[in-house]
Amino acid sequence: MGLLRVLLAVSVFMAHSAPTGFMSHLIGFGGANAVEIFFLISGFYIAMILERSYSTNLGFYKNRALRLYPIYYIICALVLVRCLLVPNLRTELFSFPAKALSIGALANSTFFGSDWIMFLQWNDNNLHFGNFNNSELPLWHMLLVPASWSLGVEVTFYLLAPLLCKAKSRTIIVLGASLLAIRIVAFVMGLNVDPWTYRFFPFELPIFLLGILLYRIKNRYKHAPKMSVASTYTSLMFLYLLLPVVAQKFDFGRIPQLFVLVMVASTIILFGPDNAKDKKFGDLSYPIYMSHVLVISTFSGVLGVISEKIIIFEKIKESLTFIPITLFLTFLFSFLLIRLVQPIERIRDKNRR
Repeated sequence: MGLLRVLLAVSVFMAHSAPTGFMSHLIGFGGANAVEIFFLISGFYIAMILERSYSTNLGFYKNRALRLYPIYYIICALVLVRCLLVPNLRTELFSFPAKALSIGALANSTFFGSDWIMFLQWNDNNLHFGNFNNSELPLWHMLLVPASWSLGVEVTFYLLAPLLCKAKSRTIIVLGASLLAIRIVAFVMGLNVDPWTYRFFPFELPIFLLGILLYRIKNRYKHAPKMSVASTYTSLMFLYLLLPVVAQKFDFGRIPQLFVLVMVASTIILFGPDNAKDKKFGDLSYPIYMSHVLVISTFSGVLGVISEKIIIFEKIKESLTFIPITLFLTFLFSFLLIRLVQPIERIRDKNRR
C-alpha cells in the first residue's frame, strides 16, 4: 500500500502545483479524491493497530501524537521563519481580528478546529457559520500548513476510533449506510459544493468505517492470495496515468472517479503485498502531503527574487519544468524530515505492545 499512499500525496501536490493548467492531464487521482482515499486507508490502519499494537487507549493516543506532531511542528516553524523574513506574508498571517486568531491558534497548535475554519466566515466584523469561500477575510490563510484541515478530520476520527473499532460489524454497516444516505440527500438538496463535498466529518465517517470493515475482512481471510509488488506497482502507475485521461475523454465527474479509487484501494488493502520496503516508501506520504505547499511557495518565491536579476529563471515558473523540480524538492525535504524524526519513531516503537 506504500506506493498508493505516495501517489495519493502526489495527487494533492499536483492539484496545488499547476495553477496555469500545465500538465492538467497528469493530475493523478485529484486532490479531493486523494484526501478521501487517505481517510479510507486511515480507517484500515487505525483498526489494525488498535487491535494488534495497543493495550490501552492512552498508548494509542500517545503514539498518534508522536506520529503527527513532530513533522508538523517542524514545518510550522519553517513557515513562521519564512513569514518573519517576508513582510507581506507576516502581515497577511497576523492581520486577522483577535477572535479569528484565537481559533487559528487552536487549529495550528492542535489540529482541532482546522477543519472547522472551512465552515466559518468573517463578515460584518464577526464570525458566522457558512462557506469559507464567501468570507470577507480568508480565514483559511491562518493555517500555517494548509493541508492540516484534513488532520482536523483525522483526529476527530482518532477520538472515536477506540469505540468504533469495538462495535459490531452490523452496527458499523448500519451507521455507515445511514450517514451515507444523509450525505446523498444533502448532496441532492444543494450541499454539493466545497466544503461539504469532502471536509465535513459526519459525511466522511462512512469512508473511515469502510476502512474498519476492510481490516476485519482481511483479518478473517488471512490466507487469501496476495498480489506481487511488481503487479501492484504496475497497476497503480497505469491507473495513475490513465484515470484522469479517461475521465476527461468520457466526461466522468469526481464521484465516478472516487468510486473507482475506492474499489482499487479496497483491492490493494485486501490483496496487496505485505512488503517492508513498500511500507517504508509509503511513510513518505505524510511529509509530502504536509510540506508540499511550503516547498512550492518557497521555491516560487526564490525564483521570483532570482528572476529579477536573471530573466531566464522567470520562465521556469511558467514552464513544465517547475512541477518536476518542486516535486523532487518535496521528496527530498520529506526524506530529510523522516530522518530528522527517527529518534521519535524509536520511542513510538517502544510504546507499542
